[in-house]
Amino acid sequence: MIALAILWGFLASVNAQERIVTYSPKPWLPTIWTSEPPPNCPFEQSTEIVGLAFTRRYVSYTDADTFYPSWAPDDNMYCGWTDGEIGLEAVQSGGKERARAGIVKIEGDDPMNLTVTWMAFFVNSVSETTSNVGLAEFAVFNN
Repeated sequence: MIALAILWGFLASVNAQERIVTYSPKPWLPTIWTSEPPPNCPFEQSTEIVGLAFTRRYVSYTDADTFYPSWAPDDNMYCGWTDGEIGLEAVQSGGKERARAGIVKIEGDDPMNLTVTWMAFFVNSVSETTSNVGLAEFAVFNN
């Protein structure tokens, strides 16, 4: 109890001063990823896309990391996905009998303002190392 009183007395006697420090961040330069295919690449090098610039402008729509979106005739993208969460739905590709893959619908044409809607999931009956993500996309496009 005495130690607490001594500590309180010390803290009360400290002369703290507050000041506002202005933070002026320096702009981040884009990271450039140039197109450098290997010499034995069987595909012709694009004349349209010669590189990518990562600007650090992004939106996070999910807490999942395995997506394979494909455009559909209705002008939306449908995507098999796994390893994470979208809203209240969660799927994981590992775990043998617990492995699942999901399907989402991605709507919109502005990458910074899309709508991602969970549609369904598939139980992975193949193996721990095989995902049903491709099967999920096939099922959407062929129904």
